[in-house]
Amino acid sequence: MNRQKSIAVFAVIAAIAMTTIGLSGDSTTALMVSSPLQSEGVGMMGHIQYTLTDSNDQIVKYVQGDNTVVNHGKDCVAENTFGVDSAECVGAIAGTAFNYIAIGNGTQGVTIPAYSNLIQLTNSTADGCTAAGESGEINRFQVTPTRTSAATNSSGSSGTGTVIELNTATAFDFTTANATTIYQSGIFNSAETTKTGGQCDAAPKGGVGTNMFAIQELNSANGIVVTDGDSLSVKWTITVG
Repeated sequence: MNRQKSIAVFAVIAAIAMTTIGLSGDSTTALMVSSPLQSEGVGMMGHIQYTLTDSNDQIVKYVQGDNTVVNHGKDCVAENTFGVDSAECVGAIAGTAFNYIAIGNGTQGVTIPAYSNLIQLTNSTADGCTAAGESGEINRFQVTPTRTSAATNSSGSSGTGTVIELNTATAFDFTTANATTIYQSGIFNSAETTKTGGQCDAAPKGGVGTNMFAIQELNSANGIVVTDGDSLSVKWTITVG
């Protein structure tokens, strides 16, 4: 009986070994167990804050939300970081920094997908932007991005990423001529060259070759109504990692 048990145990061990060899294709590592290489993901998260003040500098509305990083933004980050040529990061200004904030009164009407190829703020049919190529952008400011927090790591946790802020040092001001409802904000890497005043101008607003990094769209319930004398400050916070 003991001899039969020994033969049975040996047969099981041999079967396991042969199966492992067959799966691995390498008899020298037949009984080794491999684990996949673990790498720490590096993503980009964006958060935006709108602060509306009236003519008396009183805060009348505060809205915040998350953003969508679009394809052109991702491709330009790859190009600018690693020096690779990306057809999607377009134009002669492809290597410039994303340090322009724009606001607009257009809306997609649907959730903006993460893979979107947007390069401008959306048309605003509600405000009369109906011609081909017209944009609902109201205005665009250049800002000075600042690093407010460096990346950190600690044992047993993923740590924190690098935090970059883009803040309008000068608020967007409104009069009776451009009073509207703000639904969008975006980050771009070019100045506004084709704007003739107010919304409904030919796009892209930054001229040929402009790139959008990210966009944030409010729904109809959270749209920001701006009237004569109002000022709107916009702050984007981008976390890398």
